[in-house]
Amino acid sequence: MRILFVATAIAALLLPAHAGIAHAQEELSARIGRVHQGVARVQFDSRAGVCGDGHSMVGYRDALFAREYSNFGHWTEARCVPGPVRVTLDMTDGRVAAVHT
Repeated sequence: MRILFVATAIAALLLPAHAGIAHAQEELSARIGRVHQGVARVQFDSRAGVCGDGHSMVGYRDALFAREYSNFGHWTEARCVPGPVRVTLDMTDGRVAAVHT
């Protein structure tokens, strides 16, 4: 069930609203589900205005989020660069044990 939830969230970000979300979510869920033990990685283009440092910080428009910090309003961060979103799923016995972004 958790794989389906994660796949639904990822598919919603990957596909336009008019595309077959249900089909894409089932396909993504099946692909992730084939990783019984280990790591499944998903990568997709981010929305315009999203940036990050590739480790612990994500910025979107006027908001900046880090592990134990958030800022809303004007901020500047030289390490915040646009790029793809990467999601790593730690799989244990065919189930999602942890999600890392």
